[in-house]
Amino acid sequence: MYKENKIISEIQKHFSDLSSELEYDNVWQFLVAVILSAQCTDIVVNQITDELFSKYPSVKDFLNLEEKELEKLIYSSGFYKNKAKNILKSARIIKNNFDGKVPSSMDDLLKLPGIGRKSANVILSEYFNKNLGIVVDTHVKRVSKRLNLTSEKSPKKIEKDLMSFFIKKHWSIISSGMVLFGRYICKARNPECDRCNLHEFCEYYKMDKNE
Repeated sequence: MYKENKIISEIQKHFSDLSSELEYDNVWQFLVAVILSAQCTDIVVNQITDELFSKYPSVKDFLNLEEKELEKLIYSSGFYKNKAKNILKSARIIKNNFDGKVPSSMDDLLKLPGIGRKSANVILSEYFNKNLGIVVDTHVKRVSKRLNLTSEKSPKKIEKDLMSFFIKKHWSIISSGMVLFGRYICKARNPECDRCNLHEFCEYYKMDKNE
């Protein structure tokens, strides 16, 4: 419990607001932003969605949107062709299968193109306040390994290790907080170790000091 509590305390010390940095007005917009965020920064996604959502704010608005038009609007997110297809297919599935509402269960979210377990965990935790798992992105992978919380490589196995280490009430803090911690403090290059109080657990810090 000591290590768990210290990690939680360190995250909360640095980040009082653990909500997503993606900007949205409703759950459909959040889902679209999450799809766009794959291999793209939140800053770029927010720039894209500022224009996109002003023109097409709801699921209904996307149903008549031409794929080519959407591709133009989301071009700078990268992989824009696949993302456009996935977003429009998701809109149709939500209309036809879920009465026009973004589903709030893991199983149903995974039926939507472009939504994997990581994305589903983000949506469930952030919007629906459901802690069914832990988000594992590149930041969480890095921080988890540096803090010796896992030795696994696959996101699924890393998530399993984290879920077994942290009690369930802390899953949402880890899901959002560890992402922010990895993004702004425990960076891939030149991590800001002087801002971190987790040196006793950190493999990176120990290796760096021994060099």
